Amino acid sequence: MVKAAKKRTPLRLAIRLAFYTGVIGLTGILLHLGVIIYTGCNDDTRPRDVGVVLGNYVSPEGVVGSVVKGRLDRAIELYNAEAFHHIIVSGSTAPGGYNEARGMREYLIAHGIPQDVIIADPNGINTYFTARNTREILRQHNWTSAIAISQYYHILRCRLAFRRMGISDVGSAHAPEGREMREPFILCREFVAFYWYLIREYPDVTDQLSGLPVSR
Repeated sequence: MVKAAKKRTPLRLAIRLAFYTGVIGLTGILLHLGVIIYTGCNDDTRPRDVGVVLGNYVSPEGVVGSVVKGRLDRAIELYNAEAFHHIIVSGSTAPGGYNEARGMREYLIAHGIPQDVIIADPNGINTYFTARNTREILRQHNWTSAIAISQYYHILRCRLAFRRMGISDVGSAHAPEGREMREPFILCREFVAFYWYLIREYPDVTDQLSGLPVSR
């Protein structure tokens, strides 16, 4: 005896559609997280004009935190390997804190980097502004290429921001030190942030930016 086929009610169809939509969405998220990790962990350190170290916590006493220390140590390694001949340190000042760029600059000098090859960007309040300020610094020096140095999970968004700012030749290097317990949360945050950086407006790359205060 042939069993009667189950009737596909609107509710059953809706549940099935929601299930498959969820599976596809989750798969897309996992694939993108894989791209974040793969891109961040596969460095491109072919020689460029400048290395750009993105800022992170520096204590009110000027002591660099473990995350930014890892980035600075990686920059020192690459500088000594002649991957670039100048270093931009980009950061901001937290309320009651110490300017990240200044602390980063002093750390590099204390570890043997000549002060005349270091350019401090004290206005790098986030990745967007670091990319924007880097574009201005490159123009001032007639440079065209850069290596972004940060944690692996940050690299994909850095490269996107730099390219959207008109810096087409962008390499990257991740800091092997400075790992954090909250990295699963950070990866999820980077997933969202990447798409925000993908759709947000950027200044016309043909425009001349107003002069931004930078210092050696």
